[in-house]
Amino acid sequence: MKILKSTDPATGKKTWYYVECRRAVGFDSPLATNILNGVLVHTGSESSGTETYLLDTTPQSSSWNDWGDPALDVGQSFTDTNAGITITTMSSNSTGAAINVSFGPLSCTRSNPTVAMSPSQSQWVSAGTTVPFTVSVTNNDNAGCTSSSFNLSASVPSGWTASFISPTLNISPGSSATTTLQVTSPTTATDGFYNVGVMAGNSSATSYSGSASATYVMVSSLAVAVSTNRSSYSRTQTVSVSTIVSADGSPVAGATVTFTIRKSNGTLVTGNATTGANGSAAFNYKIKRADPVGGYQAGAGANINGLSGTATASFVVQ
Repeated sequence: MKILKSTDPATGKKTWYYVECRRAVGFDSPLATNILNGVLVHTGSESSGTETYLLDTTPQSSSWNDWGDPALDVGQSFTDTNAGITITTMSSNSTGAAINVSFGPLSCTRSNPTVAMSPSQSQWVSAGTTVPFTVSVTNNDNAGCTSSSFNLSASVPSGWTASFISPTLNISPGSSATTTLQVTSPTTATDGFYNVGVMAGNSSATSYSGSASATYVMVSSLAVAVSTNRSSYSRTQTVSVSTIVSADGSPVAGATVTFTIRKSNGTLVTGNATTGANGSAAFNYKIKRADPVGGYQAGAGANINGLSGTATASFVVQ
């Protein structure tokens, strides 16, 4: 019989009790009377498929050889208070054994909570912007514990402000809850990547806590580079305009880019795109037979969260 003993909150792997009835047959013919009159109890963990442990369920015996009397004899009980399990041998004979397994109240086993923040990195914002982060807390206590209140605290650079929509979360064992953390930088802050930390402490057991962090990204402007695939074109050829948007030396994803092509006669052609993960976007324009010859200008203007930047490049249509 396989009975759950515990579950590792970090890996989810389980440890089991294995209860077996052995008989004096073949290789087991020399088994001691104690083993034949009861059941053996082993433990085994999914963390290691090669390790099992035989429990000595008669530690009170005076036998010099515990291998000779490890069994749980009829009428005896083995109790695991942490798992809330009691195993009692009811009968044992040549055809098998009967046991009773009762599940009593679990003793409370505490674990550090798991804390997560989303997004792990904010969008690119200007100084003074309030950025919301979603904070999730998971109570990893076992089912023998009651619900716990977790007090949240945030760490931000000096002069910044941080506030939780709900600074305290009441969570049942095995469950999760979320709240929002709003972080605001001062308008005088300089460009850069700033760490925002969160800690959740179990008010019912103050030695248990968990933490997580995220990045607040602040820039004052976007750097935009624009180029065309050629410097000179003939009518009916296609102009490919490419742009790279960056901030503080890193690519900016999700920026809206407005492309313009100003013809030699002053008329405009426009198009829109969004930068990818590498900060790039592209726009194609096929030159018409009726388009004028002369100098053209390709432009790209990028915008995200109120930040902007522009660039231009020239080419000729012959």
